[in-house]
Amino acid sequence: MKTQSVRLGTESIKKLIIELSIPAIFGMLLIAMYNIVDAFLISWGVGVRGLAGVTVALPFHLFLMAISQMLGIGAGSIISRALGKKEQKKADLTFSTTVITSFFIGILLAFLVYIFKDVFINLSGGDKETYFFAKNYVLYLLPGVPFLILLIAVNNIVRSEGNTKKAMEVMFISGIINIILDYIFIFRLNMNTDGVALATSISWIAGFFHLVFYFLNKNSSIRINIRNFKFKFNVLKEVIGIGAASFLRQISASILVIVLNNILPIYGGFGVIAVLGIINRINMFIFLPMFGVLQGVNPVIGYNFGAGNIKRVKEAVYFSVFLTSIMGLFYIVIIFFFSHNIFSFFSDDPILVKHGKQALLYSHIALLLAGFQIIASGLFQALGRVKVSLWVSLLRQFIFLIPLFFIMGRFFKLDGIWLSYPVSDVISSIVIFILVIREFKKLGRER
Repeated sequence: MKTQSVRLGTESIKKLIIELSIPAIFGMLLIAMYNIVDAFLISWGVGVRGLAGVTVALPFHLFLMAISQMLGIGAGSIISRALGKKEQKKADLTFSTTVITSFFIGILLAFLVYIFKDVFINLSGGDKETYFFAKNYVLYLLPGVPFLILLIAVNNIVRSEGNTKKAMEVMFISGIINIILDYIFIFRLNMNTDGVALATSISWIAGFFHLVFYFLNKNSSIRINIRNFKFKFNVLKEVIGIGAASFLRQISASILVIVLNNILPIYGGFGVIAVLGIINRINMFIFLPMFGVLQGVNPVIGYNFGAGNIKRVKEAVYFSVFLTSIMGLFYIVIIFFFSHNIFSFFSDDPILVKHGKQALLYSHIALLLAGFQIIASGLFQALGRVKVSLWVSLLRQFIFLIPLFFIMGRFFKLDGIWLSYPVSDVISSIVIFILVIREFKKLGRER
């Protein structure tokens, strides 16, 4: 596996992307499947209030993912480019700095959330209907917080060296453990959302220790030596700078959920929040495979940019946009014909199914554009274009979408909330397209 990264600069781009993306896509599908099953078990085992309570706590989960992705993607970008330039020491130092930072941030976050849990739940839209379920979920999630940040961050590093199969294996093990424990805790031990959170925490811990054995067995391009396992602030600064785009994208998603948790009850009560919780899980099934393609292409872009092969960088972008666009078209067809069946799977509540079907259709009209936005965002991160990647990450969910909620919600009520998504997608895609064209011209001059 130590020669894994060399392939990134020599083999066929299409073959590389397909070979690296397939395990990543399967890994992402497993995560999405876990979330679908998770929502199913909560809905049928705990009830609509339980699902709404978990949705209220979702911003906390998204915030943890934001920290993890920032560290993992930032470190992965640096490591893939360092391997392309044959800078082994920089790759090793980036790894050790990221691991040390992830652990201590995880401990600090768990402590702070425990102290301020009530403030957080109230801010996220919790009320008397959902508070009990949201609080239980958050409390039992806390023991796994440091392990989640380590798991996601280190798994991104594994992908950055081209080993997407191992990254998929880790997520598969974690997801299967989570689903099995969900069933046991909810239906056998009669636990509610605290059982869901406990199952999740245990699965994170199991996934992290599987990664530990991977590195101890020296299967990685990273060389781990206790004497050289150091923390460098300058390296962390670079990691955060590059990973900040992913952080802002996830934070925007968290703020988005907080805003919706506070707006949606005006139009339909906690039942509409439950609809949002289901749609968020369906979206994972839709978007995570696209991120799987991104995870497959990012090492290719980073390595070849580091090696100075701009032609291969562009070829990788074109092909990955094509693949994700095909995915988007496929999901549009599925949603158009089966939206009612999808929501009926989660609940037999006719009002929830009615609102859910309409919300799913309206919010995904412009899904064909999603793949381009995802690949473009990853492109700027892989190239180390910090400022541009920050703006791209903020465009859809923060700069355009949140203001559209208030504007279109005022005129079109609940329908306006859901239709804000495709409007934001169209506007964001136009701006991002202009930025990508400008970046390609810049790469041509640099070459």
